[in-house]
Amino acid sequence: MDADVPPSIINDNAAIAAAASATGVGYFDAAAAGWFADAPDLIGADGVHPTDDGHAYLAEKMLPLFEQLASS
Repeated sequence: MDADVPPSIINDNAAIAAAASATGVGYFDAAAAGWFADAPDLIGADGVHPTDDGHAYLAEKMLPLFEQLASS
């Protein structure tokens, strides 16, 4: 994925963010934050799902967010 996030992902993320907000659950949009921009090797051949390296990358990026939530 590059900076041009597919509309289907943008729409899905907006729906998830709205549901999270409505229920008081935190939500972070990795696509909007550009986590995968300029890292095509982290997304699989289908253009959507992370590779094994992409999953490891996500875990490294998500850990600080979880730690922040746990401490608040």
